[in-house]
Amino acid sequence: MRFTRWIVASRISTIQFALFPQYAILFGLGCAAGRRGWLETLTPEVRRGCGEHWTRQGPWLRRMAAAAYGAFVIHPPLIVGLALALHRVMIAAELKFVLGVAGAVAGAFGITSLAVRSVAVSRVFGSGATAAQARTGRPSVRR
Repeated sequence: MRFTRWIVASRISTIQFALFPQYAILFGLGCAAGRRGWLETLTPEVRRGCGEHWTRQGPWLRRMAAAAYGAFVIHPPLIVGLALALHRVMIAAELKFVLGVAGAVAGAFGITSLAVRSVAVSRVFGSGATAAQARTGRPSVRR
């Protein structure tokens, strides 16, 4: 048991030993796709469709993107707080996990999106957007 924890948690640089097989397999698939020209066989319509699908952002995702760094910074105390709050609740562990994850994600993004409305906080945790941009999710127009 102790050895297993060491393997999962140990790192050299940024490589985790437990994830190394995944890295190697995906690297091999990428090499095979490059050598065999798999990506070149895609039609221009499919390429364009994939590009449009992954780059399209509505106002809700723009606001979440503006709050992403702040959510990253404040999520650990939220997770710990929710885990401690749910510790004595007599429900299934799986339900506690779902409630903890949903609460931490919603709480981290919610708190950060409210906090970046302040100019001072948006300079630190925002995406370089002004407070008005973070509030509306749209870039401001300069005239």
